[in-house]
Order: sequence, then structure tokens, then C-alpha cells
Amino acid sequence: RLLVVDACLLRPDQDSGSLLMQELLEIATSLRCKVTFVADNLEHQQPYVRSLQDRGIEVLFHPYIRSIADLLMKRGHEFDVVMLSRHYVAAQHLDTVRRYAPKARVVFDTVDLHFLRAERLAELEGGVTAKAAARSKREEELALIRKSDVTLVVSPIEETLLAELAPQASVLVLSNIHDTMPGG
Repeated sequence: RLLVVDACLLRPDQDSGSLLMQELLEIATSLRCKVTFVADNLEHQQPYVRSLQDRGIEVLFHPYIRSIADLLMKRGHEFDVVMLSRHYVAAQHLDTVRRYAPKARVVFDTVDLHFLRAERLAELEGGVTAKAAARSKREEELALIRKSDVTLVVSPIEETLLAELAPQASVLVLSNIHDTMPGG
């Protein structure tokens, strides 16, 4: 049983993050996992919900659930794995997952390391405030990584960086998944 919480409903025709997540969910269902997906904002929009449902994925949304915390309180014991996608989603829900789904492995899908981007931008801009904000973001993300059972990153560069900054963390590289196009 896999629960995936992402920031918003997957729109694979609009962004690569949604496309990757949809591919992952399809792989999980092909491996006979029972997959439940919920957007942090609890949105429902067609044809996206139906598309996931047609792939055998349970999709939860408002008004059938009131919040992620409510879902976890009621059904957290059902899940073997809970994947939290994006640092701000993990920051909001990781402790609740640990409380109400204590047997579940927690996977933190970083999508990308936001602190790394913030640090690079701070270096370019050179501002003291930007550097302080980047340090704060680094500490927040590293705390999430330490609290998770597995952390997913998109590149070997991020994996190497986390091996230095959080050597005890289990970090795996999960790059984008693309179908090959015929002809081209």
C-alpha cells in the first residue's frame, strides 16, 4: 500500500514533474501495489482525476477528505510506504505521517534540492539576506532528509552533496523518465 502526497493534482500534459510522478505511480501499480494519490491542496479536476483512476490509482480529494492529517488519522495504518513529494509538502506532513502511519516507510521526493538553487542564487546576487535564507532552507531540507527513511534526488550531483551533508541518510537518484519517440 503506497500513499503519495504531492503539492497538486498531476497534470502530465503540463509539467515534467507530473509526468515523472505519473510514471512512478504506473510502475507501482504494475508491481501490484495498491496506490493512493492525494494532492496537498485536495483539488479535483477532470480529466486528470479520471486519468489516474483509469490506471488503477485511488485518488482522494475534497469534499471526501477534509485534510491530509484527517486522512492519515483515519487510514494511516493502511499504508506500507508514504511518499511526500516536494520539501514544503514533507515539512507540513512528515511528523503527522510518523504519528499516524508509524509502520510506513517515509520516502521524501525532493523533486530538486531547493536549498542548492537558493545558495546558487545567493552567490550570484551576493546579498546577506539571500545567503541567510539559503542557509535556513538548507537546514530545513536536511532535517527532512534526516527524518525520512529514503530520500529521492534527481541527479548524482545532489546525491554526492547529500553524502557529505547527511551521510547517514539513504539517498537514491531518480532521474526523469521519458518514453522514446518513434522516428525522430
